Amino acid sequence: KISNDMDKTFSIFIDFFKRANTTNEKIETKNMKFYEFKELAINANKMIDIKLQNEYEIESKNKEVLINLSLLNEYKKAVDASAIVSKTDKNGVITFANEKFCKISGFSKEELIGSKHSLVKHPDTKTEVYQELWKTILNKRVWKGVLKNRTKEGKTYYVKSTIVPILDLHSNIKEFIAIRYDISDLINQEKRIKLQTTDMLTNLPNRQKLLEDLEAKDGMILSVFNILRFKEVNEYFGFEIGDKLLLEVARKLYSLLNDSKLSLYKLQGDEFAILAHVNEIFLEDFKKKCFEIIKQIKVTKFEVEENILEVNLICGISSEKNYFINAEMAKNHAKLENKDIIVFDENREIKSNLIENINWTKKLKKALNEDRIVVFAQPIISNETNKIDKYECLVRMIDEDGTIISPFKFLNVAKKSKLYSVLTQKVIEKSFNYFKYKDVEFSINLSLEDILHKPTISFLEQMLNENKKAAQRFIVEIVEEEGIENYQEISDFIERLKYLGCKVAIDDFGTGYSNFEYLMKLNVDIVKIDGSMIKYINQDLNAKVVTELIVSFTKKLNIKTVAEFVHSEEIFEIVKDMGIDYSQGFYLGTPKAIE
Repeated sequence: KISNDMDKTFSIFIDFFKRANTTNEKIETKNMKFYEFKELAINANKMIDIKLQNEYEIESKNKEVLINLSLLNEYKKAVDASAIVSKTDKNGVITFANEKFCKISGFSKEELIGSKHSLVKHPDTKTEVYQELWKTILNKRVWKGVLKNRTKEGKTYYVKSTIVPILDLHSNIKEFIAIRYDISDLINQEKRIKLQTTDMLTNLPNRQKLLEDLEAKDGMILSVFNILRFKEVNEYFGFEIGDKLLLEVARKLYSLLNDSKLSLYKLQGDEFAILAHVNEIFLEDFKKKCFEIIKQIKVTKFEVEENILEVNLICGISSEKNYFINAEMAKNHAKLENKDIIVFDENREIKSNLIENINWTKKLKKALNEDRIVVFAQPIISNETNKIDKYECLVRMIDEDGTIISPFKFLNVAKKSKLYSVLTQKVIEKSFNYFKYKDVEFSINLSLEDILHKPTISFLEQMLNENKKAAQRFIVEIVEEEGIENYQEISDFIERLKYLGCKVAIDDFGTGYSNFEYLMKLNVDIVKIDGSMIKYINQDLNAKVVTELIVSFTKKLNIKTVAEFVHSEEIFEIVKDMGIDYSQGFYLGTPKAIE
């Protein structure tokens, strides 16, 4: 109202001025008193000041808007350069896609705009994920999550996504803006890490993960379970049934735990482990839980491919440091004493064994540091020519007083103290450094643990690539102390070695976990017949029959054979008459240091 009055007053003043100017007359107040005219002038000046001030403020705000628009444009450029950006209408139809979206998806802008995001949806993504996404954004809330997508060529990629509903002045949804970041490398790296710490058969954390978890925390309780007579299942039903039984046992154990305080692990062969923290469960309660697990497994009838199988467990428990070694020793004592469970600190003999193992671990570490781990080579004789055809490389430790120590004293300790891979790599390195200058085949023993240990195999492949001539004369002897659970990984390893020109042998075949299924599934070149049969082949008819069976079977598969533990001329003549290709033993040559 004041503004309107001022406008009227100002108009009157202007009219006065124009009329006086036109008629060349002086402005007179006539009926107006002087103070009224003065007030009119003051009001007019105020009005001019207000209008000028408004114009200045408008100009300042315009400048501010232009600056903000420029900044927004820079922000947009930054987001465009680093993120995958798209806009959709409220029905989910794409109305904008930036270059990064086109690049990662493989679709052009023309293909994306007008389509829905289902164009890049991976078929593995569950419907529930998108239902929850749409429910969130239609309720005008921001959705955040990771989506698995697929490119135009069918390749998988992962994006960390933020989807924001854009509202109009009436708070109605106008459109959606999605900002995504490619995290495929991160996801793939996590998968690789998980692969190294996850058992392939059961998808449970494996032995490596258990050792990492034990190192990360103090005050733990560990139990290690072993399936009794599991190798008989493998030998009688085959390894496929054995693997399926392990899977069923894993599922049953997992269902029996149903407690976030307890973590289940699948170790090598037929072993499982359960880990807990002393702050979350008392040792006595943990022991009761393990008894209950053994009891429940015992009464469960496991049906595997129409076979009803029974499972019995034994268990070793440790709540002291060196958990894994202690629990393993307690488990082994439980087996020897025919008990279901033994707790480590209840048995003095276990503690004395532990002290001995700790001492051997110290000796082994010192020997490695002082380069007292050496390689001995034992000759393998051709039964056709009676001449040395190849050598087997064997590890030895030289004690501080010069005594030669057999690997039987320290190999098991090495496996339980994370020194085993260091030991294997030392043997590989020294064997190659010596035999790369010799025109003869040589072999090294690798356990399943070695083959599944990526750094060890990477080191071996590096040595093979650096010594291509030696690779043509190199043989890997697979020492199978436990049942093979994942033939595919072993088979892939064998094929990689063969590609590099190497040969592969199965060591100690004929006893323990050995099965003719190996020879059909694994593309091996040589079978080394276990010395426990060869040693008494002149006295034990069963040993002779089994050996003849192995020789007959391998010849049909064009696999060469080696007789181990040939300790006399009589044994040597017998194995030659049986058609075995090579012989190895103290009668033919003892292991000697290569350095």
